[in-house]
Amino acid sequence: MTVFAPTNEAFRKLRDRFRGRYPKDLLKEMIQYHVIYKVTPSETLSDVKLFQTSLQLKELDDRMQSVRITKHNGKPLLNGHARLQETDLGAINGLIHAIDEVLIPPPEINKVLLRTPSLFSTMSAALQRTGLDKKVQESSALTAFIPTNQAFRNLGCRALNHLFSKDGEKDLRKLVEYHFSNKFSYSLDMLNE
Repeated sequence: MTVFAPTNEAFRKLRDRFRGRYPKDLLKEMIQYHVIYKVTPSETLSDVKLFQTSLQLKELDDRMQSVRITKHNGKPLLNGHARLQETDLGAINGLIHAIDEVLIPPPEINKVLLRTPSLFSTMSAALQRTGLDKKVQESSALTAFIPTNQAFRNLGCRALNHLFSKDGEKDLRKLVEYHFSNKFSYSLDMLNE
C-alpha cells in the first residue's frame, strides 16, 4: 500500500479554504483518495500516469477513482498541483509519500463546467437548454468530450444562432449527446485501446 499523506501545512491550507468547516460527507472519500493498494516507490511515480486509489464510487459504477501523475520541471505532481515533500517513508505495510496539498476527489461533470466558465460556459448553457444537464447529473460512469467555448465560436455566429434557437433545439441536443459516452474511460484507457 502507498499513502500520499498531506503535511500539517497542507491541512492548514485546506482548513483555510473551507473556513474551518470541512465537508463531513467528503472526509472519508478524501482519505480513501490518498491511498493506493500498490507499493509505489517515488522513482516509479513518473512512469505511470494514473494510479487507482482505494476510493470506490458508485458514480463510477463501483470503479476506483484514480489520481493523475504528471511531471513539472522533472518532478511528479499529483492531479496537477500536489508536490511530493518527503518520499519513500517505510512502513511495515507499505510506503508513505508526504505531499503539500490535500487531494480532493473530482466533482461531477456539471460542477466542473460551472466552475470553469471561461472554458465551458457554452457547453454548460447547451446542457441546460436541452435539459441534458439533469441526465448527466443522474448518470454514472460517463466519459465526456467537452468542446471549449472557442470550439463553439469556431462554428460561426450563424451556426451558433441556429443551435440556440427554437428551430435548432434538436440539432443542439444531438450535438451535445454526441460528446458523451456511456462507457467510463480515462484518457490513458483510450490511448491503449
